[in-house]
Amino acid sequence: MYTVFRIYFAVAAVFGLLAANAVLANENRAESEREVRGYGKRIAADGMDTSGYRYKIVYGGKVGYIDAQGTVVIEPRFGDGGSFSEGLAAVEIGGKWGFIDDKGRIAVAPQFGHASEFHEGRAAIVHSETGKAGFINREGKIVIPAVFDEIGRFSEGLAKAVIGGRAGYIDERGMFVVPPRYTKATDFRNGIAAVSDGGYVTYIDKLGEPIFNNRFGLQSEGFREGLAPAETGGRWGYIDVTGEFAVEPQFDMAEPFSDGLALVMKEGKVGFIRPDGQFAVKPVLALAHPFSEGLAAVYGKGGIYYIDTLGETVFELPSDVENASDFKNGLAKFVSRGAIGYIDRTGQTVYHPTK
Repeated sequence: MYTVFRIYFAVAAVFGLLAANAVLANENRAESEREVRGYGKRIAADGMDTSGYRYKIVYGGKVGYIDAQGTVVIEPRFGDGGSFSEGLAAVEIGGKWGFIDDKGRIAVAPQFGHASEFHEGRAAIVHSETGKAGFINREGKIVIPAVFDEIGRFSEGLAKAVIGGRAGYIDERGMFVVPPRYTKATDFRNGIAAVSDGGYVTYIDKLGEPIFNNRFGLQSEGFREGLAPAETGGRWGYIDVTGEFAVEPQFDMAEPFSDGLALVMKEGKVGFIRPDGQFAVKPVLALAHPFSEGLAAVYGKGGIYYIDTLGETVFELPSDVENASDFKNGLAKFVSRGAIGYIDRTGQTVYHPTK
């Protein structure tokens, strides 16, 4: 499970939110193009420039996409689909995966067993017959053969690749520059990645050399904003790039920093700390998401609301909203009565399908 959801799921059962999460995760698709004209509730967004970004929607078992104003620009007609990245999105048509552009036109013909987002000009794909993974470029050409058991995304010129049950890092030619010897490996950030050989987590540079000698618990993750959550003796703190604790281990759980704050749990409650370890938002919350684009969703007895980095409430969501997600490119998903919609940064509904 991705680290950003560790705290979220640790306490989600208290609110009975797992079913709503499943709706967000599975996004129960949509219907044919003819059947969806005029189906959405569309309210103008706040005018934020999203540079042509498209947001995934589902309707009647099919996937389509809206723009930042909530207008359907690619009508739901795909069996499944991913997020847009670098101007393209992976979609499933007739059991095979390809890519579309921001107008909904086929950019790479459906031919793969699966496909993921583009990063640094390459997208991971799974061969439809062998089940092995490789990379294509934006024209759909195989640039790294599908010979790996599992691959990550390219980050800072390297990508995690698994072969024979062990992970290493390959370059843009598909050559291992860090041999496959790890059981765990994260993306590189600022030249550093977290890896494990099955015992403890350590941190390496792009040559595979440890950047310090200290080792940490298996749940420890990579660096963000100069610090990384690290576990020792069942307690969580934050280390700096020297491997020393900048924030001493004292938390039940800890998430990476984002927007200058980190979500932590202490004595069963969650709050947000600054890089100096002091609480910016005291640990009085039962449930919260990490900050994204300056806002964080939190859950209280009165419902779901978003706070700013000062801990002030920016807006509350209607009582029938069951779940809400992080902001991405100016919009955030929410679940209401089993259907997925989007809100803008003022809390206004941009899109929500009619029932």
